[in-house]
Amino acid sequence: MALIQVNSPCQIHPLLAQSWRTRLPKHIVIVANSGYLPGRVNFSARSTSANVLEFLRAQQISEGEGSYGHGHDQASGGSLPQERWQELLLKIGFPREAIAS
Repeated sequence: MALIQVNSPCQIHPLLAQSWRTRLPKHIVIVANSGYLPGRVNFSARSTSANVLEFLRAQQISEGEGSYGHGHDQASGGSLPQERWQELLLKIGFPREAIAS
């Protein structure tokens, strides 16, 4: 698993995830953009070796605003409020110290 966190008003997270999946072919690459929509984290997940759609759908977090786990087996993502995004990262297994607020 590779996590890249950016803060940009531009929708660059899908392009970055697509680019990095070829550089890290054995990993699921998640690019999270906290600057695209106020109060939300929009993210893209890409992989050449794993089913990211299945992976994201398996991560059950609390009910609430936003959604994730749409797309197809090598490309997925979502848009979540900051608190649910942090909950998702913890569920995936990232340490609290790796999560930018």
